[in-house]
Amino acid sequence: MTAGIVFADKPTGMSSAGLVSRLKKRLGGVKTGHTGTLDRFAGGLMILLVGPATSFSDFFLHLDKTYRATISFGSFTDTHDPMGQVMQERSSEEIDEFLEQNENRFASVIAEFEKIKTQTPPLYSALKKEGIRFSDRARKGETILPEEREVSIYSSKLISINKKERSCVCEFHVSSGTYIRSIIRDLAVRLAFPAHLSELYRTSIGAYSVEDIETWRDPDSEPVVIPVEKALDWPKETVPEELVLSVKNGKIIPLDCIHDGNFFLMTPEQKLLAWVNGNNAEYSYKRVFFQQYP
Repeated sequence: MTAGIVFADKPTGMSSAGLVSRLKKRLGGVKTGHTGTLDRFAGGLMILLVGPATSFSDFFLHLDKTYRATISFGSFTDTHDPMGQVMQERSSEEIDEFLEQNENRFASVIAEFEKIKTQTPPLYSALKKEGIRFSDRARKGETILPEEREVSIYSSKLISINKKERSCVCEFHVSSGTYIRSIIRDLAVRLAFPAHLSELYRTSIGAYSVEDIETWRDPDSEPVVIPVEKALDWPKETVPEELVLSVKNGKIIPLDCIHDGNFFLMTPEQKLLAWVNGNNAEYSYKRVFFQQYP
């Protein structure tokens, strides 16, 4: 079984679990996984893992991400997105007046989020307290927010304003674990006007941009499974035939070159043998791929 990666462009309206299930069915039931979900109303890049590549889940999960977000003015929801219950609402006239008076400050207010170092996740989130999701607690009437945590917002910028639609589009480049819904919640507070995240599209994960890679855009089509050693631009070292079995048994063997950080060990036929991590002329195995080589 090839350790492979599928770069998927998740359609809006489909759950992340549904997309993974669709991939698994397309591939005949092989083991599949994801590296971070998107809400049902959101779309964009998801990295799906196939077979032994599921061991790379944590590596991809912690990469930074870039989003294109549409903010709608005039209503504030309890989930801070279009799926929630409206808690505050303004009339069309009030929204138009607000936009007329404040559009010149949108860019600077949004850019200020680059200074943010901590963030309180939204009440409706998959984070857990004592084994129970905060979203489930919220549905039972609890209003205790998750604890504040460190985040990085590398870039926060206004792209466009659409007065007719009473909305604006922004782009956020953030660290893993940063909630765009929380940014929009806090933006509404700063502007002292109801707003919510109405559309969200993830454009990149780490160095992988949905525009620059071959993506699986139609869940009803055949996915393109890219071998993990091709998807990840890591150094490769070839293991002599007589030492392949030693690697498969987890033994440390002498290498001509030990790279700092992640690199691959390959068989003489250039099949993936192991994922290793080097540090000061020493290395350790992260995963040995038994299925790759008989």
